[in-house]
This record gives sequence, C-alpha cells and structure tokens, in this order.
Amino acid sequence: MRRHTVLLSLLFLTLLAGFFRFYHLDNLPLGLYHDEGMNGNDAVNANRTTDWKIFYPANGGREGLFINLQAVSIMLFGATPWALRAVSALMGVLTVLGLYMLVRDLYGERHALIAGVLQSVLIWPVIVSRLGLRVNVAAAILVWMLWAMMRAYDLGQSSSKRRSLYAIFAGILLGLGFHSYISYRIVPLFALAIIFIAWREKRSRIVSVSATIAIAAAVVATPLLIYFLSHPNDFASRAQSVSIFTSPHPLHTFLGNIAKEAMMCFYRGDLNWRHNYSGAPMLFWGAGIFLLAGGVLLIVNLSRKSEESRWREQILLAWLVIGSIPGVLSAEAFPHGLRLLIIAPALCVIAAIGLVKVAEWIHAKLPHAGPSWQTAFIAFVLLGTTFFEYRSYFVGYANEPGVRAAFAYDQFDLAQALVHGQPDPKRRVIVGRDTSLAYGIPIDAQAFAFLTQTLSAEEQARKNIHYAVEGRFLRSDSELYIDLPPVSERGY
Repeated sequence: MRRHTVLLSLLFLTLLAGFFRFYHLDNLPLGLYHDEGMNGNDAVNANRTTDWKIFYPANGGREGLFINLQAVSIMLFGATPWALRAVSALMGVLTVLGLYMLVRDLYGERHALIAGVLQSVLIWPVIVSRLGLRVNVAAAILVWMLWAMMRAYDLGQSSSKRRSLYAIFAGILLGLGFHSYISYRIVPLFALAIIFIAWREKRSRIVSVSATIAIAAAVVATPLLIYFLSHPNDFASRAQSVSIFTSPHPLHTFLGNIAKEAMMCFYRGDLNWRHNYSGAPMLFWGAGIFLLAGGVLLIVNLSRKSEESRWREQILLAWLVIGSIPGVLSAEAFPHGLRLLIIAPALCVIAAIGLVKVAEWIHAKLPHAGPSWQTAFIAFVLLGTTFFEYRSYFVGYANEPGVRAAFAYDQFDLAQALVHGQPDPKRRVIVGRDTSLAYGIPIDAQAFAFLTQTLSAEEQARKNIHYAVEGRFLRSDSELYIDLPPVSERGY
C-alpha cells in the first residue's frame, strides 16, 4: 500500500508539473532570448562537430551539461525553441519529483505532496522551467542530491544496507552539479552543513559516508576542474562581472540585497519578465501567507531550549541561508529569479509546513469538525493556488506586452519573415549594439541566427542572410540592410 501511495503521488505530480511546463511550450513564451539562442547554437555546433564541451566559453562562459542535453534534444526533435526549452521543462518536473521524495523522508506524505504541488504550479519556478537556460539543471540535481544525502546519513527513512549506495549516488550528483550553473558552486558548503548536523545527531559511519560522497563527487567534477586549471579566467569571469565588490558601496549593496530577498515573496519580486511576473511577489499571496506561518514556526522551533531534535529545521535554515549567498553577493538586478532558484524548493517546504500547521490550528478551534476537515481545507487551498497560478501564467503573463519584449518577439517575427521570404538581394542584419562575437555573429543576434538556421558561413550564403555591427562596415547599394530589433537585457 505504501509503495502504491508513492507511485500514485509521483504520477500525479508528474502530470501536474508536466502540464504547467509543457502546455503550449511551442508558443509560450513566444520569441527567443539571445542567451537561449546562444545555447542553441552551441548545441547545434556540438552535434555537427561531435565536440560536446565541458565548458562553453562564449557569452560569459557556461557549464556544458545543460547545453549538451539540449544537443541531444535537438538531435531528437530538431533545432527549434521547443527543443531547447523542453530540457528545462523536464528538469522542472524532475525537481518536483525529487522534492516530493526528499520531503516525504523528512516530514511525511502530506507535507511532501503539498510541497510538490506548490513547486509544480507557483509561477516563479514555472516561468524559469519554460526558459532554455541551465539553472534548471542545478535545481533538479540539488533536490535529488539532498534526498540521497539524507538517506546516506540516516537522516531520512533509509536502510542501513543501502547507505553506501545512497552515498555514491549523492556524491555523483554533488559532482555533477558543478557542470550545471554557477550558483551551484555554493552547494559544497551546504553539504558540509549537513555533515555537521549528522555528526551532532550522532549518526553512525559519518567518516566513511562522507569519504564516499567526496570521492564520487571529485571523480565526476574532475574534468571541469582540469578545464578551469588550464583556463583560469573562465572560472571567475562571470562571477566577478556581477559581484557586489564591483559596486561603489559593497556593504550597502549587500544589506540592500538581504532586505530585498526578505521581501521578495511578499512585496516585490524580480522585475525581469524572463524570471518572474515582473515586479510581483515571487510567490502567490496565498502561498506567501503560509510561507510566513511556516517561517515563524521554523524560528520558534529552532529557538526552543529543549532536547527535542531540530535537525530538519536546521537543514531548511542552512538551505535558505547558504543557497541565498550567490544572489545577495551579486550587484546585478536583485532579487534575481535565476540565481535564487535553488532556494525555491525550500520555500515550498516551509510553506507546506505552514499550511499543515494552520489547518491543524483551525481544526483545533472547530471541535465538531470531522477528521477529514484538514484534508479538505488543504485541498481547497491547493486547488485555489493551482487555479490562480494557471490564470496568472497562461492568461495574464502570456498576454503581457513586456513578455514579448523580454523574449525578443520582434526578432522572432522578423526571422520568420526572412526564412519564408525571397533570398534576393543579399540581406545583411545589422546589430545596433557593439557586442562580442560567437561564430562570427554578434551575441545579440544569436537567437536570430538559431531561428533562421544561419550559424555557418555556408548557411548564411545559401539563405543570403549575413550579420554586421553598426559602424563596422561600409554600406552598398547591392545589399538590403535590416536593423535587428533591440531587446532589453534586464527584461523590463
């Protein structure tokens, strides 16, 4: 019966999360941002050359795992925006399933199902899961790695006979995460916090389990480490460019970021349409209420001077604090929905704790309510949240002019017109901003090149579409010049 419950819950969450991530993925969001296009072009080139890289240095540098997965998707489904974003959507579903398994071990079935539903439908993780960028891999790897670590250290429901297997699995995922996204580099600090908590809880085999995890992680991460040793500038170039230490007042920026993060779920979230419903709280207000209740309960439990174990609360607190470090140390627009995505599952867990506690408190005030009242109340809240978030994304967000601007819809529309138009005369696409080049194409035109499939010189010649930066060429009467519509870097 227990196994059937787990399988049914996993099936339900797969369908729910899959719907919110794959429904109309071919045309929502409509357009393609140049960072997504850059990933796509690297994936196309990797397939053509069979050179799947550990690290792709263009456009600020990107770890290779996600792009290589996109290359597989392109081989299967063709070079389309859907193929790029389907990988993100799949990672979003895996994040939901991993969160359910983790929370089930920590708090039980009810909390796990609530947290899974929230992660499935809340607009922040939904928006990012439909964006063809690599942060989604980091979130998926993190929750499954935590689940394996909990079992390896006997902090969840584990079998002592399998602890070594869980340790190997945790180590593989810990090392694999370094190949995903830059904010994942903070996760080893979180892993150390878990080891310390397991030691405080007097769990057995701490040294052997930790050694197994460390060895497995080192083996998987070594290829990327070797690359960074031979290309040290690629290791820190992106982090240095957005660091608070590049701002005139680093301490002021740091404290301001902490305040903004504290309020992002209740007052004002990320302004970037590619990361959030611009300016709206990162969580639906109903979920925000239960997040606040869960947060208060978390603090109260941690502050009690009792012998009762508080390791679960300590893990959640460490997840929030350590997972926030990459974001609060950034001078770029904050709160930043991508850099903070790895704490979104933790917020869902805390909101689940708050919802269960509120349901129990209300039930205690209603002595005549039956035992099924709590379940009905929780189901009502989750159904309301699901309906609200469906309308927020598929009705509200989908029709916002800012979304089309953030995803360069004008470029998308122009690309379709050129692909289906006459190839004569020679057409030169002009990029107004002087940016770096990749494959001889300005970064701002990477999405356009992906959409028109004009990555190589041969393709450009065949389709008569070429690229230039304004002010870097002499105009000719024999060419048709087309100004590439600009796109907002900030997404608003």
